[in-house]
Amino acid sequence: DVASGSSVRQVETDAGTVAQLELTSDGARLIGVLDDVGVELWDVGSGDRLFRTEVDSDTQAVTSSAFNPSGDAVAIGRSDGSVETWLLTDTGVPGVGSTRPKAWRLSATTRRHSDAVTWVEFDGVDALVISSSRDGSVVVSDASTGALRGGPIVFDGTGSLASFFDPETGEVVTIDSLGKTWRWSAGSGFGLVTTIGV
Repeated sequence: DVASGSSVRQVETDAGTVAQLELTSDGARLIGVLDDVGVELWDVGSGDRLFRTEVDSDTQAVTSSAFNPSGDAVAIGRSDGSVETWLLTDTGVPGVGSTRPKAWRLSATTRRHSDAVTWVEFDGVDALVISSSRDGSVVVSDASTGALRGGPIVFDGTGSLASFFDPETGEVVTIDSLGKTWRWSAGSGFGLVTTIGV
């Protein structure tokens, strides 16, 4: 609990060291990136693990992850330059009363980067995923289908550490490895808006 500092829930994994954690905006789910293993997703209320992705080889290690604002989709970046989108969907199996069980399913996989993905992020309306890579490229993809929606933009020789959508302007903001901040229009051509920093 942020206000009191007291522990709300402890979750455990037997799959390695947790390198990154993120909560959904409502605090109901927790996602963890596990070094050289994959991703685990937990229910905060019960502590139950909801799903886990595995790594087939060292080239596919998970390097980044993000929830969408509604908490029912997860984007995962891997060291081979690929990005996966997982969606929480209806299983079609009858449940108790009006409740129907849901399950996480792989919705889209893209590989538009030639090196490890350093950052993934959803836009504010859950429609787009932006990804940055050590190869200097930034790509915007459709969250459901993986279709290319913008880019790739390439930062020659600098690399792109992180990219995200500005909720107020809808522009793409990218931070490169030299500490510069770039603002891009998410419209056609990705025209450069401003450059801030060194």
